[in-house]
Amino acid sequence: MNIVYLGTPQFAVLPLQAVLNSTHSVAAVISQPNRETDKKGRVMPTPVAEFAQQNGLRVLQYPNVCTREAIAAVAALKPDVMVTAAFGQLLSAEFLSIAPVYNIHASLLPAYRGSAPIQAAILNGESQTGITVMKTVLAMDAGDILLSQKIAIEADEPFYSLHDRLSALGAVLLVKALDLLQSGSFTLTPQNPRLATYTKKITKADGLLDFSLSAEILARRVRAYNPWPAAFTFYKGQYIKIYAAKSIKTEPMRNIPCGTVIKSCQKEGIWVQCGQDALNITSLQISGKRVLSAAEFLRGFPLAEGARLGQEGLA
Repeated sequence: MNIVYLGTPQFAVLPLQAVLNSTHSVAAVISQPNRETDKKGRVMPTPVAEFAQQNGLRVLQYPNVCTREAIAAVAALKPDVMVTAAFGQLLSAEFLSIAPVYNIHASLLPAYRGSAPIQAAILNGESQTGITVMKTVLAMDAGDILLSQKIAIEADEPFYSLHDRLSALGAVLLVKALDLLQSGSFTLTPQNPRLATYTKKITKADGLLDFSLSAEILARRVRAYNPWPAAFTFYKGQYIKIYAAKSIKTEPMRNIPCGTVIKSCQKEGIWVQCGQDALNITSLQISGKRVLSAAEFLRGFPLAEGARLGQEGLA
């Protein structure tokens, strides 16, 4: 089949690669405009655009793929089917009329519709998630399901690891889905809207840790926001990112304010009192420095027991 592939971030690269290695052909790749810059301020191509260019594919980039100009250009490609994977734009009815559109979504729909399903699964303590390939309709992530497959979330697994495993699974399921569509032998299963849950867009501010919450909730946030936006806190005006931490059961300590360091040693890391239990921080970074283990950090930045982490300006 002749495919138009729409994707932008790293998540969408492996599925595109899988299509290239299949019996199907890619007429063009559509990606968001290049916006990210490197340390020298140079504008960098999106991961999907870069991969497509390296593999000699035609690349189209539109701020809005639903303009009259963009729709005409895509229709001229005469795709049999179009595929979206973390593309990042809503599609209009006119665009959807060009050819059937199928989306690779990183959750077991109808759970976790929206832009941050991987983070949401970790934040909510799920033991499993998965990939769903669904037919795109005007309502967000509400289309009928063509294929889905579960995957276990490993204990203490951070976002970046789960993201990469789901991207690889999405690649496998996409080729299966295209083969089914080509054969004409497939069944679409409607979603149950009463079971639908939704995710919100992640912002940098979401990474700020509130130590009045339980350590388990904070440990999930550390995992869900690794590497971006990264969980963070402050100590005497220093901005500190936290990349690995786990919840440690402790006895209630009524006279110790939340955010207080209750243990600090190179062997066991940094323990911070939370609303319930303690957060054991094992990997962190001061702004402008490299990521360090707790042991390395404490050799150069003594953080003694009794120190208090929290909002900027706390002593």
